[in-house]
Amino acid sequence: MTTLERLIVSHRGFLAALDAGWVIAGDALAEWTSSDAEDFDEFLEGLDDDKTWNVADAGGFHVDALRSDVEEDIGLLGRLRDVAARAAGADDSKVAALVDRLRTIAEESRAASRDGLSSGDRRKTIVFSTFTDTIRVAQQAVQAAIDAAGEDDPLSDFKDRVPPAVFGSKTGIDQDARARVLAGFAPETAGKKSSEDKFDLLFTTDVLSEGVNLQQAGRIVNYDLPWNPQRIVQRHGRIDRIGSKHPRVFLDCFFPSAHLDRLLALEERLHRKLAQADAAIGVGDVIPGFEGSEGRVFRDNEAQIRDIAAEDPTLLLDGGGASALSGEEYRRRLGRATEGSTLGADVKALPRGSGSGFVNPAAQTHGYSFCARVGNNDKPVFRFVPTDENWVPLVGDDDKPVVSDRTLTALRNADPLSEGTQRTLTDTAYDAAFDAWQIAQQDIKDEWALLADPATFAPAIRPALRNAANFVAEHGDFLGNHDQEDLYQRLNTVPQPRVERAIREVLNSGHSPRETVELLAGIADANNLQPAPKPPTIRPVHPAEIHLVAWMAITPGTPE
Repeated sequence: MTTLERLIVSHRGFLAALDAGWVIAGDALAEWTSSDAEDFDEFLEGLDDDKTWNVADAGGFHVDALRSDVEEDIGLLGRLRDVAARAAGADDSKVAALVDRLRTIAEESRAASRDGLSSGDRRKTIVFSTFTDTIRVAQQAVQAAIDAAGEDDPLSDFKDRVPPAVFGSKTGIDQDARARVLAGFAPETAGKKSSEDKFDLLFTTDVLSEGVNLQQAGRIVNYDLPWNPQRIVQRHGRIDRIGSKHPRVFLDCFFPSAHLDRLLALEERLHRKLAQADAAIGVGDVIPGFEGSEGRVFRDNEAQIRDIAAEDPTLLLDGGGASALSGEEYRRRLGRATEGSTLGADVKALPRGSGSGFVNPAAQTHGYSFCARVGNNDKPVFRFVPTDENWVPLVGDDDKPVVSDRTLTALRNADPLSEGTQRTLTDTAYDAAFDAWQIAQQDIKDEWALLADPATFAPAIRPALRNAANFVAEHGDFLGNHDQEDLYQRLNTVPQPRVERAIREVLNSGHSPRETVELLAGIADANNLQPAPKPPTIRPVHPAEIHLVAWMAITPGTPE
């Protein structure tokens, strides 16, 4: 089902609820459209408490006008769906180009490698698209071409080597299946010692553009161009990583050059209107690449988009300078800066708490970037504490100091752009750094205390599952202590909605207590329900265990 079709179904579900006298939205609407309840009252009775606020009595709305608007929207969505279907069927040149490119990759991979890499590793390719529908259709078309390829066609090398596409958390395969796919695609870098090398061609959305080690592959195909070109840098970082055996990695970009100016004009209008709204009332983070009170983001992006269209690799090689969004890019730059010199050793030899300052033209505000370590934990933590021009920490609406715990915010602000950037650190900035560190240290301590609380990781068990588990605890003695406890734990979990509905039906079916417990056990077995994983054991930390590694005072403006 396409996005447009899902919207049509959702709108029709809205009308069905309206016929029953209710206005429904959000998660409740999503659940209603997939529910098998015979009427809305039955659905409402079984609706979880955390979704009931999405349901309101239609008596408080202009029902006739609302119905008319929704029906008009359904008609419009239907016409858009038909237009999209005609467009998809009328021009498959993009898919054909992708198939040809994959055929070339397979053919090049058949030749012997001077670097000792296997044909499979050189053939491994990741195809990225921003949109789920796009990547689903592209995979189906490519899979059909692979299935039809003859033995002499290099494309046949991908036969039985294409896993299910990877989408976001609410669609596509679940987390466990995703981990198995990644382990099968890049067992050396994303799997375990026992992982089998099963796949060579992976289709995915940007859900895999960060935090995944896929450097066993050496090729990426960007099937579309994200509005924020830095997303390409993030995709690039999946394979251009430390530990890659590939002497070179390859990135292809499909680019709508014929419509570039029209697309950029649309994006520019959106940014202009958002900038006007932000100036009046503030809009925050609304679309990718637009930040409130930031007037130059789109102009930077437009230049980057045109550079990519002109096949200028600067963005991919240098990561876009201070605006880069990829943590991997910072690691690569640090690696390049310390190669062939003693700089890396000199930096590591600095005492803890070392700091400095500079003028950053990309910074939005004065402030401090802090790098810290908690106890013996190897992973560093970062904080950015913004200040006014007198280096006084900013305070939020809640009268608490403002602190950003986003790693890339701290890194972007602390990025000096080049090794020649001059140090700028006034006595006032130096003295105020101690107070700013106390704020950052307290924020780290508060976060650690939250992580140490087992309730933080406890799953949100829905009422139907809680009721089922309690029913087993009360009536499941005949199972024996071990099996009764096991079933109780297995029901205290978060299953798929269809499993939850089946459990709710059993509880409301009027069976005897023994029959109900047996039916619940059958559902748990048939759907392989497992107890919720135990939360990680994290102990609270004392402020003395939060060690400052380094800090940087950032002054916005233009260096002298």
